[in-house]
Amino acid sequence: GFEADVRADLSIVENFKFTLNYYLATDRWSNYGTDNVKMDNINDLNIGAVYQISDAFSINLKANNLLAQKYDIWYGHPAQGVNVMGGFSFKF
Repeated sequence: GFEADVRADLSIVENFKFTLNYYLATDRWSNYGTDNVKMDNINDLNIGAVYQISDAFSINLKANNLLAQKYDIWYGHPAQGVNVMGGFSFKF
């Protein structure tokens, strides 16, 4: 199989960064009992943004699985569909 994980960060304005991530995995197999099961390929595209308010505090927003792919991460454990999450970081 083939596996690729490509990541990029773009910072145009000071303290603001965009992120892009694409993960591809092909020819995936799993053992289930005594059977070998062919699993779907993974095509996972994610984008995000981080705003650094100060040296200690930042906020972020990320959208995952933008291609709305349906696949199992491990056999019988499906990945989430399109989802968005946000949060903050505090460093001390």
